[in-house]
Amino acid sequence: MNTSFPPPLPPKDSPRQLLLSITGSILTVFAADFLFWGVVPGISLSLFGLILMIVILVSRTRATILSRKTLLLSVLLFGALISSALEISFTNICVLLALFTILAGETFFCDRPQFWARWLSQVGAIFQFPGRILWIRSSTMSLLPSSSTGILRIFGWFAGVVLPVVLLTALFALILGAGNAILGTWVNQFFSEFWKWLTSFDFSIGRVIFWTFVTLLSLALIRPAQTGRFWWAWMDRIGRFRKPAKPSLAYWRSVLILAALNALFCAANSIDAFFLWTHQSIPQGVTYAQFVHQGTAQLIAATLLSALVLIILFNQDESLSGRTLLRITAWVWIGQNLFLLTSIALRLKLYVDAYNLTSQRISVLIFLLIVGGGFLLLSWKILREKSLLWIFGANFALVFTVFYTVQFLDLGAMAAEYNVSRSEKDPECRIDLVYLKSLGSSGWNSLQRVAEKEGRGTDPFGASAILAGVRRDNDEGKFNLNWRSWQARRAWNLHRFLSSHS
Repeated sequence: MNTSFPPPLPPKDSPRQLLLSITGSILTVFAADFLFWGVVPGISLSLFGLILMIVILVSRTRATILSRKTLLLSVLLFGALISSALEISFTNICVLLALFTILAGETFFCDRPQFWARWLSQVGAIFQFPGRILWIRSSTMSLLPSSSTGILRIFGWFAGVVLPVVLLTALFALILGAGNAILGTWVNQFFSEFWKWLTSFDFSIGRVIFWTFVTLLSLALIRPAQTGRFWWAWMDRIGRFRKPAKPSLAYWRSVLILAALNALFCAANSIDAFFLWTHQSIPQGVTYAQFVHQGTAQLIAATLLSALVLIILFNQDESLSGRTLLRITAWVWIGQNLFLLTSIALRLKLYVDAYNLTSQRISVLIFLLIVGGGFLLLSWKILREKSLLWIFGANFALVFTVFYTVQFLDLGAMAAEYNVSRSEKDPECRIDLVYLKSLGSSGWNSLQRVAEKEGRGTDPFGASAILAGVRRDNDEGKFNLNWRSWQARRAWNLHRFLSSHS
């Protein structure tokens, strides 16, 4: 095991590197203030993320070459920024946080021996972001030599690099805007907002605190503090447990644990098989809310705990984990956990049949699929004797892939369309107009379908009243948000709604 500390990267910051880092941090602070302060985030998040990504890549040292992995991460990050321009969501925020952390780790900690070491080094640097204020002080002092030549060199950097970029970008934006009406509107709005931002500047305490926070946090990504092996040395020690002093005792303990839990899960699955899979009903005296809400959380916790138990048991010495009987009982238990997950999904279906589908219930289904995929990966670990780091990495890749895909989906619109389609086929199914209204623009298309058709479970007059309110809000300018709050999906839904009601 290598216990030596890797050298810092770079050994000593050059004046160029310091200027790049400080300039990049100043740029991100100004961008964050202009794009976020006083407005609800919208496309501003995409623009800020794009600026931060470029600054991270530009701020790398000359010795750091953009690898294929870094380029791939940049492409994935750009796709996530496009998703945030469509609509900001929980999955989108999670994906952005992960990608920015990984991109910075691959850029500034490329001397680390493996992916996890680079990623965790960057995580450690982020946790140390308050200490970057000391780095700013020492770096600024080193950039301010006593000679006038050094000071002129600093001003020359800004005048020769930053200023031409800003002036040429503004010039071509004005020229192209003059020849394109839509682009011209955007450019004029941008410059008017920028001028308003400059002339109405306030140095409130809250704003200064915001600047300080963004400065320090951006430096944790643009020029992260060098972290030692404290953050990732434990990975070298992650391996199988030591061979027990009494292997036979450990083996039979493991087998009996799996056998007992198999019997317990078999009883629970037998009850589900009787009530859910055979009768497609719930026990008398139990409501759908009790059957789903009070049972699903506990059952999901049981499956997650099952995965943890299996990971621990099969991280034992290969002389124990490789035995056939232990593997068979483990695979049987994994099969029972998968059956339990399908039973939870069926419980969810019964609840949806009674109370309609929502975006939150789609999210629960997606979570069940992730857990099921995790058990399949665990089966492969047991079969191929994979390491503990492998199962962690495989599950991280699974969750990331699912989240990256889901961020592009409009779950609210999907739920609304499903409910309306179901009510059109089954008159007994009632539409929850309150829920459709709560979806905002994602529910307008479904409300339009309800307003155009009459049925036992529909309320066309109620849907028409909600849509009339939407049209009234538009006429009163309530949808004319600041351009920084613009979201493509909401704008498209509004355009489609207004076109159908023109």
